[in-house]
Amino acid sequence: MSPAAKEAKQRELASKEQEYQQRTAELERKAAAREDELTRPILENIRRAIEAVRAEDGYAFIFDVASNGAVVAVDKNLEVTNDVLAKLRSTASTPPPAPAGGPVAKPAGASSSPTRNPPANR
Repeated sequence: MSPAAKEAKQRELASKEQEYQQRTAELERKAAAREDELTRPILENIRRAIEAVRAEDGYAFIFDVASNGAVVAVDKNLEVTNDVLAKLRSTASTPPPAPAGGPVAKPAGASSSPTRNPPANR
């Protein structure tokens, strides 16, 4: 096979491989969209059932131990984000407290002047 024919065949194979990868990616996108379309209603029903059991039985949290303890349902009355943000806003406008007077603790072995001369530059 001549070098020109070999190069043309390589380009053709590269083109076909690229087409194959694009088609595979397109099919994977379609499959994922279809899977989401089919499972979304089922998962929503499960979520509603879990939330109903949580509320009826008075649970604050329900965890999914199969997915490393992810929170599945939570009592919305336990939400404290706004309280934390308000606290942050109120403390951001006030300066930090001044240090209290009196002796200051030092770490063991710390001193204000070195007992040895620092090493000379080499």
